[in-house]
Amino acid sequence: MWRNILFIAFLVSLPFVVVGQVESNTSQTVKVHIIDGDTLPYILLPDYNYVEIKRHRTRREQKKWDKLMYNVVKVYPYAQITGELLEYYDEELSKIENEEERKKFMEG
Repeated sequence: MWRNILFIAFLVSLPFVVVGQVESNTSQTVKVHIIDGDTLPYILLPDYNYVEIKRHRTRREQKKWDKLMYNVVKVYPYAQITGELLEYYDEELSKIENEEERKKFMEG
């Protein structure tokens, strides 16, 4: 008996507990730009100032940092040349259709 009463009370109170999306009375308009048939929203964001907090390095950390920067500066020009060569070889290999000719090109 009590079980039935609790079940009915639960069913009656359910609509008061379950709430869907709350309708808002405020509406917001957004400026848009239409470019080539595409509608793009145009929203101005507030400025944000980023300030990096300087953290003092220990001597050991500073020495490791200096060594890293030295090595990067030393190797960077070679990395650029290697990148250019890789692009050149990629273009040339894409032009060659035969696998044997590709191997000959790479060997010599």
